[in-house]
Amino acid sequence: VGNPGPSRSAPLKYALRPLVDRDRKELKKYDKLKAAFDEAMKIPAKERKTVPVEPEYKQTVLSDFTTEVLVRQHKINPRGLCVYVDELIGFIKCFNKYRSGNDEQIWTQLYNGGSVIVNRVSSEPLNIEDTCIGVIGTIQPGLLQEFAKGKTESGFVDRWLFAYPDDSEYPKMNNEQLPKEITVCWSGIIDKIYKIPYKGNEKPVKLTRDAMDIYAKWFNALADQKNVSSSSF
Repeated sequence: VGNPGPSRSAPLKYALRPLVDRDRKELKKYDKLKAAFDEAMKIPAKERKTVPVEPEYKQTVLSDFTTEVLVRQHKINPRGLCVYVDELIGFIKCFNKYRSGNDEQIWTQLYNGGSVIVNRVSSEPLNIEDTCIGVIGTIQPGLLQEFAKGKTESGFVDRWLFAYPDDSEYPKMNNEQLPKEITVCWSGIIDKIYKIPYKGNEKPVKLTRDAMDIYAKWFNALADQKNVSSSSF
């Protein structure tokens, strides 16, 4: 949450860069496999030595998509997806853009990591279990009320974690470059996460005692804020 300018979008794009770079590499790999598949399909079926298998593009970061594409891509990438929206108000306004239904309800359900089934007359039903989809984006302070309008009673707004710095002044020109080792370190962290084996089974991540204390402090402070907000209505 912040004023327009490089203080919002630039840091977020920097954080997502390792994931976007991976998607670019996956796309190049997919393009080569798809070209080979198309060539194999040109061969008459009787003359093929093997049955061609159509490749799938394993994408992680999505920005413009339909619900069907979201679920289908999650099928291909069961470890999880990241939905990046530069302006979150646009994300809200696009609800039900491509279909008749309740996108707000679907996203509220996705937050809990439950199962989602998408049925369409023109295609086979799409089903994904144990969903893991994170949504991240930016928004201006003056649009927060519009963002939350009509979405407080359903619990939709409560599922968002807002980062709202106290100092939200417009940044001035700064010629300093971010040290390269920070970028290398951040990319290394993402690489380590990707290297963790995943076979479709949930594996709880246990916090250390210090980490649990920090989390408990944050959780209790948030609960106090909610209690104060609730009592004011």
